[in-house]
Amino acid sequence: MAEPSLGWRVVRTIAWVVIGIASLAGTGWLFARYTGGLDRAAELAGQVSPGRWVIVVLLTAAFYALDWLRYWCLFRLLGHPFPVSLGIKLVGISYFVSSLTPSSELHLPVMVIILVVHGYPVADATAATITKSIYMVTWVILTGLVGLQTAAPGHIPAVIEDHLALWLISPGVIVALLAL
Repeated sequence: MAEPSLGWRVVRTIAWVVIGIASLAGTGWLFARYTGGLDRAAELAGQVSPGRWVIVVLLTAAFYALDWLRYWCLFRLLGHPFPVSLGIKLVGISYFVSSLTPSSELHLPVMVIILVVHGYPVADATAATITKSIYMVTWVILTGLVGLQTAAPGHIPAVIEDHLALWLISPGVIVALLAL
């Protein structure tokens, strides 16, 4: 594949800078509008106990750090090397394209296209991406179950809290089947 010309690289860089500035401005506007500003956000964050913040930060770090590891494991099983740099690139692109549609429809084709461009066979790229998506669903369900189990009284609607064991049967079965 030919290297893009200097003019094209400049245009692309300018476009990314404009998109980045617009994204930051939009995020700032939404943050100010829906949280009441930085002071209100800090006040709300202060209502969360330090222990819960530690749990949130650790689970968030694990969530993103292990995303590339899931791909690495799958490609190792398929007999392909998988560099960390590609994994980190895919994590960023994956979450970006997943946020563009209500149910993440762009995730699968974009990941497959990027993997194929990096030399992975279409079948292996598709199989790894679909399997990784199943892992992600399992991870989201598991962390959600942990959140439900550790929520302080009154933070979950009574109809759910009173029958939490019954509500957890379906997700528990889903997690068990996905893990299997």
